[in-house]
Amino acid sequence: MKNFGKYFEELINKTIRFYNSEEVCFLFKYSLKVISLKNKNKISIGDKGNLDYYGVFKGQFIAIEAKSVKTKETLSKTNFSNDQIIKIKSLLKLKAQVFIFIYFVEQERFFVLGGQQLLDLYQKNPKIKITTIAKLGQEIEIIFPGILNLELFFESIIV
Repeated sequence: MKNFGKYFEELINKTIRFYNSEEVCFLFKYSLKVISLKNKNKISIGDKGNLDYYGVFKGQFIAIEAKSVKTKETLSKTNFSNDQIIKIKSLLKLKAQVFIFIYFVEQERFFVLGGQQLLDLYQKNPKIKITTIAKLGQEIEIIFPGILNLELFFESIIV
């Protein structure tokens, strides 16, 4: 598959449909508002700072941002907009659970980092190596065809 970001998004969407249908959680994809500016022949995308997915697991509000890392072994701070970083900080301040799903394409590995972990790591270095993510985050495997194993992850994080 050429568009690995699209592959990762489809994998997450299928996973969410599965867990929603099993009533394990309720998650949904946030859709951007696209506004066409006819006179200037441009397209404006509203709410660029929002994260990709929102929902509830065991009464806890969850926000998820998904990132694909195509050719490098590092997740750079430039993968996130300033508005997304602000949103992560705001949600954490309100005691929401924020997760970053990361797909390293070349290594074919999936990880989850907590939002606060991401912010703490970026305080030290604007680039986070896959080895650091593997050590501090949690690796997620595909359990059924096209389903990420998130239930055990959520159970271990949300008490």
